[in-house]
Amino acid sequence: MNKRNIIFSLLTCLCFSGVQAQENVKKAIEGFITNKKVSVTKSISEERDITNPALPLNGKADVYTFSIKKKDKNLINDVVAAFEKDRNNPNVYLLLSHTGSKDTPRNGRRLLVGDSQENAIHIGMTAYDSYLLICLVDEADPQRAHRYAYAIEWDDNPQTIALAKRIKGKIVITYSRIPDELFTTTSQRQYNGYLTPIELSKDSIIGLQWENQELIRRKSELLMAFDSLYNSYLKGKDIEDFDVSSYGTALYSLVISLKSLLKDDVDLRKKMIADLERMISKTNKNDDVGANNIGYMRLAIKALK
Repeated sequence: MNKRNIIFSLLTCLCFSGVQAQENVKKAIEGFITNKKVSVTKSISEERDITNPALPLNGKADVYTFSIKKKDKNLINDVVAAFEKDRNNPNVYLLLSHTGSKDTPRNGRRLLVGDSQENAIHIGMTAYDSYLLICLVDEADPQRAHRYAYAIEWDDNPQTIALAKRIKGKIVITYSRIPDELFTTTSQRQYNGYLTPIELSKDSIIGLQWENQELIRRKSELLMAFDSLYNSYLKGKDIEDFDVSSYGTALYSLVISLKSLLKDDVDLRKKMIADLERMISKTNKNDDVGANNIGYMRLAIKALK
């Protein structure tokens, strides 16, 4: 396997395999929206394939806008805890949390609906939006090409909460094709900062296992992937079908995967911090893609310090 393919495989092999994962999340959401302490407005949309006798799900967009008293913040915490319980299920390929504050870049996400890249529900669109997002493959889809996405978002602005004495937010459940930037037809990938060991073919030269004898090789390969992303980003080039909008999350994932391997390598960590700061300086701060990449690069810098 050549260097290009090694890098691409490293960027695509942060992954999983099959079983229903959303049971804890589903129960927690149902309990939340039916709780008498929660004021809810719901908007539900579901599309099925009427040409198929089994009526498979094509698209889903359930949005529950909620409001709770400030003193009942624990109800949100209970839903967050349920997301965490489903973290390690093999169908989950992304668990992403974001804490909004005046010092944190806005970190919006598009949750696709159905098979179109155009239909989406947004979360994290203001600086004070905190959220937790979990995405998992639909095990009922034989092509493993569709996903469920569950998200809870709430306003973390202390001034707004103090004035209203309430916390406002929304819960979103979507069903869609898996975005092209996350998957290809032959491989599976995730960029969530957590590296999951996977089964590799016998002829693969990449070892992503955690055994001690693999650590040196893993460190070298991950650093090579980081350097490739750095050079490609500064030149404004994509790696194969790896979208520029995903560079920030990929860099953060690589840094998290490298963190324990670089514990005693102060000089290398300083170099990587300088590389990330240079990428930030070259990034357009006035568009959504740039702001999202910068947010993850800053998180990566924080992790390296």
